[in-house]
Amino acid sequence: MLFQTGFRVAPLGWQIMMVLGLVMASVFGYIYLILYPKLRAHSAASEWSEAALFLNKTRILVGLNLLLSLCAMASVMFLK
Repeated sequence: MLFQTGFRVAPLGWQIMMVLGLVMASVFGYIYLILYPKLRAHSAASEWSEAALFLNKTRILVGLNLLLSLCAMASVMFLK
């Protein structure tokens, strides 16, 4: 719908949702491309304390993504 209406005339809620979606995708990319390989390497080497650090970072970033998704939904619902 954003491409049909154009970004300039789209409601503010749509624009905020798009920006938050891009931030969420970036956070996911960081988790998948940076943290997850390190977690796998430490787990394969049975270095559990180091693996736990990366798992905790992943948990925090997943929580951040959840919070961002709630903000994105709220922006669309309340900023029509």
